[in-house]
Amino acid sequence: MTQPAPEWLRELAAARAHYEELFGWPVSVQVGQRQLVVALGSALDAITMPAELGERVQGQLGIAMLSGPVIAHPDGTRWTFLTQGANTIPGDIVDGLGDHDVRHAATGSYTVVPT
Repeated sequence: MTQPAPEWLRELAAARAHYEELFGWPVSVQVGQRQLVVALGSALDAITMPAELGERVQGQLGIAMLSGPVIAHPDGTRWTFLTQGANTIPGDIVDGLGDHDVRHAATGSYTVVPT
């Protein structure tokens, strides 16, 4: 006898479908953690930074009408900016980011997306 999927799993599946239909993002369900993740490195990239810096960056992007999806981490200390996939980023730019506790996600990594 089979039982219906739990409500939390149905909600994750619906949210996954929404991301894929609306944005075309490669979203996966991590059942054990009860969360959604998106693969990085092809369709999407992610840049994570301290929340204070993220707020200033988002303000500047908004002025330029370039703001996009930003995920605030649950503890409120970091923001992750989702960007179009970047084939290459010049080394001097990446080197300078580390000085400000800014990290570019490695190809093949994942980031959690809200449901």
